[in-house]
Amino acid sequence: MSEQNLEQLVQNFYAAWNAMDAERTLAFFAEDGRYEDRSMGWDMDREQVRALVESMAATQASGSRIFRIEPVSVAVKDNLVLTERLDHFESATGHLAVPVASAIEFEDGKIRHMREYWDRATSKLPPPLGLPQPDATARANKAVVDRVFDEVWTGNIDLIDEICGEDFVYHGAGAYAEIRGTDHTKTALAGARAAFPDLKIVVDQVIAAVQFVFLFALGAGLLVLYSALIATAAERRSEAAVMRAFGA
Repeated sequence: MSEQNLEQLVQNFYAAWNAMDAERTLAFFAEDGRYEDRSMGWDMDREQVRALVESMAATQASGSRIFRIEPVSVAVKDNLVLTERLDHFESATGHLAVPVASAIEFEDGKIRHMREYWDRATSKLPPPLGLPQPDATARANKAVVDRVFDEVWTGNIDLIDEICGEDFVYHGAGAYAEIRGTDHTKTALAGARAAFPDLKIVVDQVIAAVQFVFLFALGAGLLVLYSALIATAAERRSEAAVMRAFGA
């Protein structure tokens, strides 16, 4: 496919996204195509892309937030298209234009892999993470994480089998640097509860965003930021990580 044709494909792809047409947007992706937002840590397949566009369309239809892509420049090398663009967010709080760099790999005229990069530190996107979220999914994901602290940490350790996937991985520190599987997780949690029987975790803030749930909690004098990745289909938590702790 010629460079001119690839450039036009990308322009058409952005036009479909601006129209909030999930089917048209999805048609540009190969069956095994993937969309990555490297700044957010997202890695989505076709159906997840569909859910994202439909969520954005619903938010836009409600009038609470308008999203628009403005292509700035395009460069083509072989089957790779590099784009520079501005993503515009308009809401009652004002207008924000976020510079985004994108690398789009094509195969047989379809997007095989799309990677995006933007500066989270300077973009100052509105909460929770600057993109409209699917309300029902966000509430369901938050409910899963709530049960971890409301039920598991208060003694119902067997609940882990219900709310965690078989390939669950916990990343922490020290002796809990990495725990794989529900059985090992239950053993570790039982040991932690035995060592600190009076430990209470107070949840301060929960932010649900598509597949991720970010949670701030206070426990043993430390403010801890947790991140949980929620499996989309079964809504089971597949990975958790203690990302940062601050002395309280």
